[in-house]
Amino acid sequence: MISLKEKREEDGDESIVARLVEQKSYGAAIKAVTDRGWQDSYEEALDAEVAKKDAQIQNACEDSYEQFLGGVDSLIDVKRSTAELKKQIQELDNKVQESGSDLVKKTEALISARQRALNMTTASEHLRSCQRLVALASKAQKQIEKRKYFSALKTCDDLTQL
Repeated sequence: MISLKEKREEDGDESIVARLVEQKSYGAAIKAVTDRGWQDSYEEALDAEVAKKDAQIQNACEDSYEQFLGGVDSLIDVKRSTAELKKQIQELDNKVQESGSDLVKKTEALISARQRALNMTTASEHLRSCQRLVALASKAQKQIEKRKYFSALKTCDDLTQL
């Protein structure tokens, strides 16, 4: 049976070996193990350390994988939102196009109505002018019939002034 003092020395030695392994001084650790004949117990310790590191790697990978999946889910959500936004933009564009074409039609109708109103105003002015001319010509005709030639000449002169 191993005494308490020997056990402490072994634990101290094993912890030295463990520190050497942690510091990646593998050559020194292997030499200490073989010099003390601890191959079996050290192999068990190494297996335990390997299992511990494997578990740490597994946890790190799981965390990274979960983050990766979260990122993929976020990208899928962004893609879905982008597609929905694109659809809304197209619908809005179609509505704007329809409103714009209605506005163009109404504007063209308004321009046409204004042009007709302007033409009617111009025609009305021309008709009034013609009425004055006809009235003056009729006056001159009556003056000639009454043998008022001088007055008829003045009226004809007024006609040329318009």
